[in-house]
Amino acid sequence: MERKIAWEKYSQEEMEKVFTFAENYRQFLSLGKTERECVKLAVAEAKAHGYEDLQDVIASGKALKAGDKVYSVCMGKTLAMFQIGEEPLENGMNIVGAHIDSPRIDLKQNPLYEDNDMAMFDTHYYGGIKKYQWVALPLALYGVVAKKDGTTVDIAIGDDHGDPVFGISDLLPHLAREQMAKTAAKIIEGEDLNLLIGNLIPFIYTPIMLRMLGQAEYGIYGIAQSVMGYIGLLNFGIGGSIIRYLAKYRAEGDLDGEQRVFGLFIKIYSVIGAAILLVGTFCSFHLGAYGRSLSPDELVLLERLVRLMTLNTAIFMPFNVFSSMILAHERFIFSKMASLITSVVSPCLNLVLLFMGFGSIGLVLSATVLNFVTYAIYTVYVIRRLHIRPCFQHVGGGLLGEIIRFSLFVFLANIVDILFWSTDKLIIGWAVGAVATAVYNIGATFNTYITSLSTAISGVLMPKVTKMAVKNTPPSEFTALFIKVGRLQFLLISFIVSAFVAFGRQFIALWAGAGYEDAYYVALLVMIPVTVPLIQNTGLNILYAMNKHQFRSAVYLCIAVLNAGLTFWWVEEYGIIGAAMATCIAYVVGNILIINWYYYKKIGIDIPLFWKNILHMCPVMLVMGTVGWFILDALHISNWLIFFALAAAYTLIYWVLAYFFMMNDYERAFIKGPVSKFLTHMKGKKDESE
Repeated sequence: MERKIAWEKYSQEEMEKVFTFAENYRQFLSLGKTERECVKLAVAEAKAHGYEDLQDVIASGKALKAGDKVYSVCMGKTLAMFQIGEEPLENGMNIVGAHIDSPRIDLKQNPLYEDNDMAMFDTHYYGGIKKYQWVALPLALYGVVAKKDGTTVDIAIGDDHGDPVFGISDLLPHLAREQMAKTAAKIIEGEDLNLLIGNLIPFIYTPIMLRMLGQAEYGIYGIAQSVMGYIGLLNFGIGGSIIRYLAKYRAEGDLDGEQRVFGLFIKIYSVIGAAILLVGTFCSFHLGAYGRSLSPDELVLLERLVRLMTLNTAIFMPFNVFSSMILAHERFIFSKMASLITSVVSPCLNLVLLFMGFGSIGLVLSATVLNFVTYAIYTVYVIRRLHIRPCFQHVGGGLLGEIIRFSLFVFLANIVDILFWSTDKLIIGWAVGAVATAVYNIGATFNTYITSLSTAISGVLMPKVTKMAVKNTPPSEFTALFIKVGRLQFLLISFIVSAFVAFGRQFIALWAGAGYEDAYYVALLVMIPVTVPLIQNTGLNILYAMNKHQFRSAVYLCIAVLNAGLTFWWVEEYGIIGAAMATCIAYVVGNILIINWYYYKKIGIDIPLFWKNILHMCPVMLVMGTVGWFILDALHISNWLIFFALAAAYTLIYWVLAYFFMMNDYERAFIKGPVSKFLTHMKGKKDESE
């Protein structure tokens, strides 16, 4: 006899009830990350169904009667709920029990210890999750801190957008023999694939795009993007607050509040979109000043690009909230997959349209099509899968004011960023022309690559720095950490800068093609002074820990204005080199002179001792960069094979010299440890084979 499964027996109404229950349970699991969080959610649910706190009932002297419902919480981790019956207790009671099982990494009772001059926490895992699943994941920190005065502080760090996250690093390759024995399907997981593609595709796509557009059109495209950068300031930094407030209401289990905030942000972004449409359209008809350096046809193209970019930005502005909602609901896999697909499809579609002869207009049309498809998927996902719909009912003005205040600092940071990295291109395009803008844009691009490494070492030390600040650690200890981390950063960044000095010209010639020679000098003028704040990133962590970062923000705003002024003054006489010199001078004045003075005089860091250490390490960088430059200047590198062979030789020689002439004992031990383990592993593997 054929029997139907349960799913075939359910009616449509019953199916909807099942899925509603499942979705509510899923949300409960997502929000209830620990026993305490589960208890909070359960208490909120109990109150909604008429339960009262037993302690409040006792305090009020109220006598319980049949039908009353009360609850009691023990130590914030267990919950008991009672519904008073009509019969006496002697006749018995019905008990329903449930265990809260929250998978997590727990800190042990005395977790703090020190290893290799690093603060470490001793942990153990709980909840039935396989050990290997904990590594290489963004983790949040939840718990309670009990203070000496008996008060407690709830801790929840890592769920809000902008929060730091915690992670457990995976094994190094030479320590992961068993791990490396996995099948190829498991070697690269989704996150790794996203990272690989995200970095590889621009490397391949950019030179093709440059050659198909040509210098002039690429420069006009860059000017249009810079114009849109200024128009984008109409966002007023509100984008940085979306996930924060959506996640806040979600964490509180307030679905109505979440949907109201959802609707509020859509309304805000609709207004912003309308403002962008008006301002962008107005600007597109008032770009005549660029007629002094652009031909009539180039000026017409610039106007069309700004109009299309404006329309694209304005139309899809409200739909940004849907993508933020997905992140607020921690659907990271979906978001990452969407980002991965877009990173592949976008350059492919761009190239198709370029081959069809659409030029830079095709790039904007491609972005419009992708935006339409992507945001349509996001919208359907939020409504159908997350079951969240925007509610456009009135939200109190207090919340709107809070959002604006929160967004103010983001807005100021955006202004500084625009002044530094968009104004240059606008002024160059106005004064010198589109071709010069294209060359400058390529040169400035390299700064983003080196900047991305700036927090690779110092970022992991933020908790230690904060703890030192709280304990009123003497300046000498801050100095020691400042120097130790700065030296490690300098080892890495000095190699990159010296390698670019030696190989930069040949790389740009092979990658970007002819006509971009000056991009090399632009890159050097920007990269070299940027090196200083990169190796002093620990200082920024110290300022944040001491809540003294306001001075740095003010300095950055001042030097951004200085950069814009000097660029306007020098660009007509010195071209793009003058613009790069302006950026260089601004960085030297702000990040080297003023900030170093502040570290020395106001924070108490021994800056002379720091620079004594750094200058001691400089000879290897200077010699290798200079010798490499002269050798490569005499050689003709005609293909990538020769380039990579010479680069590999350079890398080997550099790090051998760095080991003997740049590193101290601590840094050599930093290198020797992994190398010795690798050699031991290889020797063991050889012995096994024999």
